[in-house]
Amino acid sequence: MYDDDDDDDCEDGIRLEHQDDEVLWIFDEHLPWKLRTVLPVGALFGLKYAVTNQGLMMVSTPVHLLLQSTDLVWTMLWAYTINGECIDYVGLTSLLGCVSGTVMLSTQVVSNDREVPRRYRDDTILAILMNLLSPLLLGLCIATLRSACVELQRETNRVGGRVSSVEITALKLLVSSPVALVLATLFEGSWLQAFRDLSVPTRLGVIGSSLPILAYQVNCTYLTAITSAISVGLVGQLKIVPQWIAAVLLSTPTGGYLLGGWNAAGTMVTIVSASGYAVHNWVTYNSEHLKDPPERSNATVSMSAESNPNEAASRSTGVDPETSNLCRQQAGSNHPRATQHGNDWCVALQNRLQKLAKVTTRSTLGEFMRSMSQPAS
Repeated sequence: MYDDDDDDDCEDGIRLEHQDDEVLWIFDEHLPWKLRTVLPVGALFGLKYAVTNQGLMMVSTPVHLLLQSTDLVWTMLWAYTINGECIDYVGLTSLLGCVSGTVMLSTQVVSNDREVPRRYRDDTILAILMNLLSPLLLGLCIATLRSACVELQRETNRVGGRVSSVEITALKLLVSSPVALVLATLFEGSWLQAFRDLSVPTRLGVIGSSLPILAYQVNCTYLTAITSAISVGLVGQLKIVPQWIAAVLLSTPTGGYLLGGWNAAGTMVTIVSASGYAVHNWVTYNSEHLKDPPERSNATVSMSAESNPNEAASRSTGVDPETSNLCRQQAGSNHPRATQHGNDWCVALQNRLQKLAKVTTRSTLGEFMRSMSQPAS
């Protein structure tokens, strides 16, 4: 997941000379490296929003939101493929439920939908594919965002992991905005003229709506940094329910969305599958947390993954957070500006543990102690 070549210009692969009170600026000397890291998620994010807006023109809002809820499926698949995150049987069952609900819903999506322009009503397959492409891209965005957050907030990178969620979001939007602008020109033609033709309240609404979206993106980045991509996808499922209810209540009675038959069945199966998986993971997390609370020997060094993105980064690399804390203690200092010798020993130990985890998935205590007793080179 990491590109070790990026740290070749740092002494011994580590650069931790930043002071604690120093605030890193987006446009510093490391901007090319940071942009290269967020380039995949930024480009995919711009593409996703362009496809989403185009898909919203082809089906009604309730149908669009329900098809969007299938992003849980793609998030789990991409998280497994890119980040190696596992899926349990409950997740697979929910995945099948979301797919089944989508199939039910697609049987009568567009034919009687008066919210949809007439040119799209006879092309149901294109409408379904366009609205399924959007959640596919969203799942890919979440998985690549997780990878970028782990890399940028890794303690051993060139900036000592001091890249905040706000900066990551700003860099992501810096890349995605030109992509979305180009696609808007291709899909809509003269988008600027179309924006000028809008009424003043509508234009103010378009501009004002960007503020809550920006706040949501920052929070999404922060959540992605401290947890897994699958967890972010689950949180995204919960927002579908109130959005869908509001869309149904605000739509006109003759809008064409018939809450009956296959539509009702697909709606219930999709919402229950997505929400049920979210509730299952929430209950499982709480029960495990209460049953086996994390023990910490040093309050300064040890933080939970909810408040320390670097601990989540250690977990994603295959190094246990407790071992990472032990490394910092053995290095002789909890401060980021520890001695270079201690930091070198810590990195060497982490690399050895990563190699050991690749060789075998189940190691006895004796094997672990023998690997620890070997001198670090």
